[in-house]
Amino acid sequence: LTCAVRAYLLARGYKLTALTFCDEVVDQDLDQWPGGSERMPQEPLWSLFLSATAKGGGLETKSLQDLEKQVEELRVELGECKSALGASKQAHLEAQSNASAATNQAHHLKGDLAQLQKELASLQSTLEKRSYECEQLNRHRESEVPEGGT
Repeated sequence: LTCAVRAYLLARGYKLTALTFCDEVVDQDLDQWPGGSERMPQEPLWSLFLSATAKGGGLETKSLQDLEKQVEELRVELGECKSALGASKQAHLEAQSNASAATNQAHHLKGDLAQLQKELASLQSTLEKRSYECEQLNRHRESEVPEGGT
C-alpha cells in the first residue's frame, strides 16, 4: 500500500510530498515495488529531492523571488534603523552635553546665590547699624535742643 501511495504522489507531481512520505516509512524500501511491476517509477529518493529542489523542479521560483525581495526590503529597513540609531545616539550625546552644561551653570548659580545671600546679610547688618546710629543721633539732637526754643 505504501508503494502505491508513493507511486500515486509521484504520478501527480508531488515529489516533495512523496519524499517526505518515504522518509516517514522506515520499515520498507519504497524504491523497490514488491510486485515487480514495470509501471512503478524507479526513481531513487535522492534524485527526487534534487529534481524537486532544482530551479523549476516543482518549487515556485516566484517564492524565491519574493524572499529575495523581502531580504532586500529588510536590508533597506536595517539601513534606515542604523541611520535612526545614529541620529538617536547623536541626539543623546547632545542631550548629555546640554545636561552637563546646565549642571555646571546651576553649580555656578548656586555659588553666586550664596555670595549674594552673604552680601545681603552684610548689607542688612550695616543697615541695622546705620538705623541704630541714626536713632542715637536723633536722640542726641533732641536732648541738646531746649524744650521751648528752636
